Amino acid sequence: MTEAITAFSECTGTLYYAFTQEQVDDLLHSAFGQMTQPETAFLDVFKENADLQDRARIAELCGMAAVGIYYERRSDQDSGPPAALAEYFYVISKLMLDSSIAAHPLRAMKVCSLLAMYNIVVKASVALEYVELGLALGNRHGMDKPECPPTLSAEEFLDYKRTWRTLVLFSGWLGATLGYISAHANGALKLWEGEKDIGEDGIVQLEMVKITIIKAKIVQTMPDESTANNANDATIDWLRQELRTLYDGLPERMAIRNLQEQRHDQRLRRAIFYVHLFYLSAMELLHRRAMASSLAFDQSVDLSFIAPSSYVNAAVREGLMAAKMATRILALMKEDDAMVQICWLCIYTAYTAGIIILYTAVRKVLNGFPSASWSADMTLATTCINTLDYCGEVDDVATRFRETLQTYLSTLQNAVDGEVNENLGRDIEEESSVEYLFGIKHGSSDLQKASRDLLSLLQRPFRKSLELMPQGVAGPQLNSTLINWMEAALGASGEWVWELQNCGIEVGYGMGNDNHLEEIISALDSGYFVGTATDAGWKMWTPHMA
Repeated sequence: MTEAITAFSECTGTLYYAFTQEQVDDLLHSAFGQMTQPETAFLDVFKENADLQDRARIAELCGMAAVGIYYERRSDQDSGPPAALAEYFYVISKLMLDSSIAAHPLRAMKVCSLLAMYNIVVKASVALEYVELGLALGNRHGMDKPECPPTLSAEEFLDYKRTWRTLVLFSGWLGATLGYISAHANGALKLWEGEKDIGEDGIVQLEMVKITIIKAKIVQTMPDESTANNANDATIDWLRQELRTLYDGLPERMAIRNLQEQRHDQRLRRAIFYVHLFYLSAMELLHRRAMASSLAFDQSVDLSFIAPSSYVNAAVREGLMAAKMATRILALMKEDDAMVQICWLCIYTAYTAGIIILYTAVRKVLNGFPSASWSADMTLATTCINTLDYCGEVDDVATRFRETLQTYLSTLQNAVDGEVNENLGRDIEEESSVEYLFGIKHGSSDLQKASRDLLSLLQRPFRKSLELMPQGVAGPQLNSTLINWMEAALGASGEWVWELQNCGIEVGYGMGNDNHLEEIISALDSGYFVGTATDAGWKMWTPHMA
C-alpha cells in the first residue's frame, strides 16, 4: 500500500493536488501506528481504525493507493500490482465516503477528488458525479469564496482550496471532453489572483484551472441542430481573446521555449508540458466550435458552409496551428519519458489533433495544393497515431482512436501514393486564409468520403455511422441524464460486504452514519450533457477488474 501511495504522490502531486507529502506521512503513521511489519494484513489495520475519523483516514489512504497502483502498473504490467488490487482499495474508499463527510466534509472533498481521479484513469463517466459531490461539499464550506472561513486557519484554507481547484480542473476538463455542464462549477469559476504563497506547484495548477474554465465556456457555446449556420462572431472572438490573454499572462518560466533548454527540474518540466497541452487543446476545441457553427446538419444535402468571417477564419487557423504544436509537444513528451500512457489528456489531444490535421491534409489534396503543403501534415498525423499506439499498450480506448486515425491516413496515402517521413519540422504556420476547409460537396471517391467523415468527427469526435467506418468510433454511449448518485456513491460490491462481515466488521452505508451522505446528495443540483458528445468511448460505471 505504501508503495502505491508513493507512486500516487510522485505522479499526481503537481497537477492534481490532494495532499502534501507531510500529510501523507501523518496519515500513514496514524493509520498503521505500530503495525509496521510488512506481513500485517490490511484488514487488521482496518479493524484498528474504528471511529469516524479513522474511517475518513482509511478512505483517504485507500483512494490514493487505488490511483497509485495504476501508475505503478504503467511502468511494468507484468510485475506490477494486479488491477484487482486497485479496485479493492477503491471500493474501500468509496464505502468510507460518508464516514468522511460526517467526520469532516472538507476532508471528504479530498476523498471525492481521489474517487474522481480513479474513475478518470479507468475512463468511467461516474467520475463526473464525484466531481460534482466534491464541489458541492467545498462550496457549502466556503471554498468558492475568496475569504477564509472563520472555522479554518489560513494554512488549512489554502490546503483545501488547492484540492477544490483540482475538482474545478476536473470539471472543466471532463466537461470539455464529455460535453458535460456542471451544476456546481459554474458558480465556482472564479480566479484568485490575490492568493499568496501558493508556490510553483500552485501556479501550475492555477494556470490549468484558468484554461479549463475557458474550455468549459467553449463547450457551453457549442452549436447544435437549432444553432447551426450561426457562427456568432462575437462569441468566437471573445473566446479567442480570453485564450490569448491567458497565454500572454503565463509566467515566463512556463514559456514553451524554455522546455527545450532543460531549465526546470524534471517534475516541474513535466507539469509545464501538461499546461501547454491543456492550452493547445482549448484552441483545438475553439477550432472545432468555429467549424461546427457553420456545418449544415442536414446530411441529405451537400455539406455546405456560410463563407467564414474573419473571426471564424482566425479561430480555425489558430486551432490548426495549435493541433500541430500539440503534436510536437506529444512527441517531445514521449522522447522525454514524460508521457503517462493512461493519461486521458494525452490520448484525447492526440486523437483530436489527428482529426484536425488529417482533415486539413485531405482538403489540401482535394483542392490541388502542392505536395509540400500536405506531406508534412501526413507526418504529423502519423505522430498522433504513434502516440495513440504507445498509449494503446495499456489503454483500449487509445487503441480504438488509433484505428480510426489510421483508417483515414491510409485512405489519404492510397489517394496520393505517398510515404511518410519522420521529420516533424519546425514550421506550424498556415496560409492566412483557410477557406479551403470550408465548402464540401458530395462525391463517391474514398478521399471525398474521408473528407466528409473527418468533418463530421471535427464536430463530434465519437460519431457513429461514418462512410468509411460504418460502425463509427467504437465505445459505449454516454447517458444523457445525471448518473444515479445513490448507486454511484453508496454502492459497494457484494464481495466486499461479505468479506467485511466475515471478519466481524459491521457494514453499513458509512459505518454507522447511514443518512448523512443521502441528505447531502438529495440537495445536489443535476448537471447535464450537451449534444456535442454522445459517445466518448468511456464506460458509465467503474469497471470490474479481473
